[in-house]
Amino acid sequence: MRAFHKTLKWLAISGLMIMTTGNAMAAHAWYNCTVVRAGQNAEGAYEIVLKRSGVAQPKAFVIPADQTDRLMAVALTALSANLSVRAYVDWSWQDGKNINGLQAVGATQ
Repeated sequence: MRAFHKTLKWLAISGLMIMTTGNAMAAHAWYNCTVVRAGQNAEGAYEIVLKRSGVAQPKAFVIPADQTDRLMAVALTALSANLSVRAYVDWSWQDGKNINGLQAVGATQ
């Protein structure tokens, strides 16, 4: 019985550590950006390339298939009207990470 309780306790602690690590790794937040480019990449996936002020390199974010129409509409509107955007992304990752939200917010400076 004692071994069972030790195993159960170990499983609970391990599960909690895995859940905590997963949440710490998911660093999605809203960032003010400028859309540099929007469209299909070489692999055929739709992506939006964003530039943040104060960050040297723009980053490309892949649009999930179920959000392509909406996010492309916002990105293309921002490009054509010279608007800034707020993007819900994980900026800490390399290119190719999903973009999960995009809002046009106003004229760029």
